[in-house]
Amino acid sequence: MGRIAGFIYDKARLIIVLVAILNIVALASFFRFELDTDFLNLFTAGNPKTEEYNRLNEKYQIGEAISVLIEQDDSLLNQENLQAVYRLQEEIKELDGIHEVKSFIPSEISLGGHTITDMGDFIDRHSDLLRDFIEDEYFLTDQFLSYDRSKGAIIATLEFDAAAGNVVESIEGIIQNEERLTLSLAGDEIIKDTLLELPDKDNLLSCR
Repeated sequence: MGRIAGFIYDKARLIIVLVAILNIVALASFFRFELDTDFLNLFTAGNPKTEEYNRLNEKYQIGEAISVLIEQDDSLLNQENLQAVYRLQEEIKELDGIHEVKSFIPSEISLGGHTITDMGDFIDRHSDLLRDFIEDEYFLTDQFLSYDRSKGAIIATLEFDAAAGNVVESIEGIIQNEERLTLSLAGDEIIKDTLLELPDKDNLLSCR
């Protein structure tokens, strides 16, 4: 266990890069697994790699990103799934600590010279028009939807000073109560939780 702790401390930068790559792979291929990058606070105070990472966050006011991966057997662009995804992202948006939520459903669209901002009502009335807009005009469609439209993602950006663990717990609660969509998380808290479950976690956390 001492060797593992030493490796984690010495290879902090490498671990951060690997975690970032794995998160990108998860979103790109929609593999169903949970991943967490909020393990920097496991390192002892004064770790120069952690301080460098925190300085960059503070300078650019970067909040952590939590990805909610969505999988269905049918298209996510049919009316029922659009309604479910919109409801889900609105629930996440209302959580304390959330700065911004993005998905394949745009926050507003322009049709016929009119700007539509009430997407919930628009889905109820004109889901076919929204589907066509997402398919043909929305520039983020390929970033949030798989080619067959059966898999997608919601990206929630946290406020800079948000408690990531608390936000993740709240999102997990929403996911557990979701009955229509098949959901999983990629983002924060998973690596830390895994390390904390190790039998010799106290030695790991005290590693210098």
